[in-house]
Amino acid sequence: MIKQLADETGGVAFLHLSRKELPKIFAAIKDQIDNMHLLSYVPADPDQSGQYRSLELKPASKAKLRLRAPKGYYGELKTV
Repeated sequence: MIKQLADETGGVAFLHLSRKELPKIFAAIKDQIDNMHLLSYVPADPDQSGQYRSLELKPASKAKLRLRAPKGYYGELKTV
């Protein structure tokens, strides 16, 4: 369940950790944070119904990039 949640939200699940592995895990987390970039966009047709919208990110070139992002989001609900 935690692995599935991490996959769907663009995260990573660290399972079955031992004390010896913690420095390696923290180094991996630091590396991920140091290499993090923020992308944003505004959809052409803003959906304010709260419906789920899927996302797909692809690198522009064939560079060896690993993209990690949520698979979608829920449109903002319009409040009156």
